[in-house]
Amino acid sequence: MRQLIIFCMYYFSVLFLYSIVGVVLFNDIPEFADLAAAMFTLFRSTIKDYNIYVMQGAAVGDIIGYVYFNTYLILNVTLLVNLIVGQLAYAYKKYQKKGDVLMLLYTLSVRDVSEADEKYSSVVSVPFPLTLCNLVFGSIVLGAKSPFLNLCLLHFYFLPVMLVCLALFMVY
Repeated sequence: MRQLIIFCMYYFSVLFLYSIVGVVLFNDIPEFADLAAAMFTLFRSTIKDYNIYVMQGAAVGDIIGYVYFNTYLILNVTLLVNLIVGQLAYAYKKYQKKGDVLMLLYTLSVRDVSEADEKYSSVVSVPFPLTLCNLVFGSIVLGAKSPFLNLCLLHFYFLPVMLVCLALFMVY
C-alpha cells in the first residue's frame, strides 16, 4: 500500500507539472485552455484515451507539442514500470523473509530418527528384531506420552544390542 501511495504522489505531481506547462505552452488549444482541462486531457492520455492530433495547430509548433505529449507518456510508463518493480521487490523481500523460516521448518521435519522427540522416540527407533515388541509396548508409550517411560523402553530395546556389541568387543 505504501508503494501505491508513493506512486500516486509522483503521478499527480507529474500530472500537475505537465498540466501547468501545457497551459503555458498550448493555451490556444481547447484541451489546454485551463488547468482543469489540461489535467483531464493528460489523465485521459494516461489511460490510453488520447488523440495524437490534438497538438496540431499549436502556436509554438507541432513538433514541440508532440515532444511534450510523448515525454509525458514515456514518463508515465516509466513510473508504472517502477511501481511494478517496486511491488515485485517488496514481494520478494517478504518471501525471502518467510523462505528462511520455511526452510528451517522443512529441515526440522526431515530430522533423523535418532533425533525424535523425548516422548515417542522409543516407538520409532527400535532395532529390527525387537519391532514386534512395539505391538505391546508401543501403544503404551504412545498413550502415556511420558518421557520417563520412553527412556525406560529405549534402554530395554537397546540392552540386547549393547550386550551383543560388548560380547563382540570382548571376543575381538
